[in-house]
Amino acid sequence: MILLPDGETIGQRVARCRKAKGLSQEVLAHLLGKSHSWLTKVERGVRQLDRMSLILEIACVLKVDATEIAGRPVLTTPPPEEPGVRPAPPLALLRLRSATA
Repeated sequence: MILLPDGETIGQRVARCRKAKGLSQEVLAHLLGKSHSWLTKVERGVRQLDRMSLILEIACVLKVDATEIAGRPVLTTPPPEEPGVRPAPPLALLRLRSATA
């Protein structure tokens, strides 16, 4: 169980937001296309939300900002590129280049 700086786990945040919206675990699980058991485990901290896509989906269904679920600022879009600055190539490409050099 990972405690965030404010002492709440992500699961506790999900439960708090769900209750604030007046939804049962069964209803939220259904809206997410997940089982009631899955949501119960998330809220109890037995199962971690290990993908940002899940956090974003839960926030969308609950109509809250993803920061409210994640407990920290969430970057949902890549930062804008500066003119003349190219993003670094993926690490795998760098390894491939060095292996063939």
